[in-house]
Amino acid sequence: MYASYFYNAGATETDVFNDIIAILTGETDVNNLSASCDKTNTQIKTDYSPSGWNLESLSGSQAVLSSPHSEDNTREKLLVLDSSTFSSGYLKVGSAKSYDPSSGLSYAYFLSSPLSPKIDLTNGGRLEIYADPKIVLFLSYTGGTFSDWAGVCETKLSPYDNKGWALIRDAFVYPAEVTAFSGNVYSWNSVALSSPLGREPKYNGSEVEASRILITSPSYKLLSEIPSVYELPDNFGAIFDTINFPDGKTYIIWSNDIGTSDRVAIPWG
Repeated sequence: MYASYFYNAGATETDVFNDIIAILTGETDVNNLSASCDKTNTQIKTDYSPSGWNLESLSGSQAVLSSPHSEDNTREKLLVLDSSTFSSGYLKVGSAKSYDPSSGLSYAYFLSSPLSPKIDLTNGGRLEIYADPKIVLFLSYTGGTFSDWAGVCETKLSPYDNKGWALIRDAFVYPAEVTAFSGNVYSWNSVALSSPLGREPKYNGSEVEASRILITSPSYKLLSEIPSVYELPDNFGAIFDTINFPDGKTYIIWSNDIGTSDRVAIPWG
């Protein structure tokens, strides 16, 4: 699922937050979104995959969403969103190691404000949302400025078992739980990304190298890839250009570093 969500100047916190949750949990009709939504420009596409995320809890300004792990459906990846920071200009994006309806979240962790998607209720703005059953990503555009892309992604359970998901932003992930080669277990420690696997998508009749983005570390027992996302060469194309890949899918170009030279490709649908 890919959504370009535009909201009007003077939008309300409740409207925008509820729209985001609705989009992530399967709403595909723009006309069903709130009065704060700019319905003329907003678009929701499900060409390749539904969102695949379920609402576990909505209490006040905080929502908890989940999606089963593709390798073990007894494990539920968790995305935690909080709108209480809208007045400070951003959407609070986080996760937790577990959720129980009676006791709430356990070991929750949130990205800091500079790393989070921005929200501008006064002037209006644009929030790009990509979701499939393995990943949720946000990229905001407010006041002529892009945010880092940020969200939650699934991590592989083999060759090393781990909790099964991580927060992600820009060039780092923060695994919910991972074991170090020393034997110690850590939660929410940062791990840098790498992109050694190349492929050749087509763009305007020309070939361009794209790479799968890997999660690997000399310190932690973790070897995975970021689902659905490819890294592109620096300065390739323009933000929100589209590109056709050999798999038959159309991808849309995002920046992963506040709108500068870095580029990634996200499925457009």
